Amino acid sequence: MFDNLHNEIRVKNGAYGGGARMASLEGIFSFYSYRDPYVDETLEAFERAIGHVSDGGFSEEELERAKLAVFGKVDAPIAPGERGLNYFLNHVTDAMRQKYERKREVGGKNRKNGSSIG
Repeated sequence: MFDNLHNEIRVKNGAYGGGARMASLEGIFSFYSYRDPYVDETLEAFERAIGHVSDGGFSEEELERAKLAVFGKVDAPIAPGERGLNYFLNHVTDAMRQKYERKREVGGKNRKNGSSIG
């Protein structure tokens, strides 16, 4: 789906960039594009993407790739500047982020080291 979204927005419509992101603290999922000469067509592509996901129109392979992409971003180290910006914009301290990370679990196990979460 997101490969198709990339082709629609960047290749076909000529936008400089675009994608989707999740702000988990706010519970907001959003699509975006920038330097987009065909905004109306891009909005239609976003609507089709929502319908595609809502209808379950994705393969197991697409789902696995999406999971890997998300986990790669979640587990990535946070640069000091990004940490400071996150605190400035969202008032999230390192302690708060670490507490959130400790609560994250997949199948009752800590994804980083496989130990049980208690």
